[in-house]
Amino acid sequence: MVMGIGIMPNLEPRRKDAPKKSDTGKLEWHLLNYRAMECLVRVMMGGKIKYGEENWKGFESDPTRVKDAIQRHLAAIMEGEMIDDESGEPHAAHIMAGGMFLTYFELCKKSTHEYINKKGVDIA
Repeated sequence: MVMGIGIMPNLEPRRKDAPKKSDTGKLEWHLLNYRAMECLVRVMMGGKIKYGEENWKGFESDPTRVKDAIQRHLAAIMEGEMIDDESGEPHAAHIMAGGMFLTYFELCKKSTHEYINKKGVDIA
């Protein structure tokens, strides 16, 4: 169980008799938990209503406020508060959103273009 909301990972092994397919080097999207991702999407939808759809991209040049928000949500979790009063979503989903913002900012830096080209990451 993750943070008391009943989210369990899919631990079923792949069948031995499954058809063969070359997935080497491809992203394994099944590793994501979609119930947790739904919380992230709802946080993003709330942010869209409150601030505008891509307002968060405006913090790329100084991500301090994003880091501060992540820390506030983490502090709430550390104090035993799992659900954000304002959004009704888990604080961890707000942390996921902040982490996504910071990852996006890093991928946008010129110094990461080699990473982007090597991994085939599309940040558009």
